[in-house]
Amino acid sequence: MIQLLGNGMPDGLSRGEWHERVNDWLNWLRADPTADVAPMVDVLLRIVETSDDEVLRVYALQHLGMVRHRVGDSSLAARVDAMMSRLAAEPFDPVAGAALMMGCENDGPTDDSALRLAESERASTAARVTAIHVAVDSGDVRVLPLVRALATENETPLVLRKAAVYAIGRLGGPADAEVLSQLQGEEGVIEAAVAAARKRLAGK
Repeated sequence: MIQLLGNGMPDGLSRGEWHERVNDWLNWLRADPTADVAPMVDVLLRIVETSDDEVLRVYALQHLGMVRHRVGDSSLAARVDAMMSRLAAEPFDPVAGAALMMGCENDGPTDDSALRLAESERASTAARVTAIHVAVDSGDVRVLPLVRALATENETPLVLRKAAVYAIGRLGGPADAEVLSQLQGEEGVIEAAVAAARKRLAGK
């Protein structure tokens, strides 16, 4: 099965079918808690580093995150950590956000990676949203100036504005009620996000 993963998508399968099959295989390989995961990790690293299939790369990152603790402090673990850190610092890479998230879940060194990725206008919207959530979860208040600006700029993508408002509610202080007041009249998901953020701020 490891060899099949390494060989890539066979003829006769659609890309969606291949993604589903790979995910099923990886779940099966992880199921035995006593199994040696080193061969699987090696293949997953190669997928992330060489594949041009974004969905497959994200799957590989997710499964790497779930088995990282099973390779201990070996050189293989060091390769995983180094790759996660490198990808999290690559704003042009579409899987940067996934790498940042997986690295944090494994207590990897994130230093300023979340803040830099959130600030990068070159990064994808999805990556920036993930980076904001990582910054919030780590309590990094340095992201506040950025999210205040993003929340109040109409040209900010909707999902990014929502993440920014969420961050204000989680990390902000009483003075941020004024920032949220600028969003009065917003509708839909922003209106709901503002209401939730106001409630959080009021409880501080």
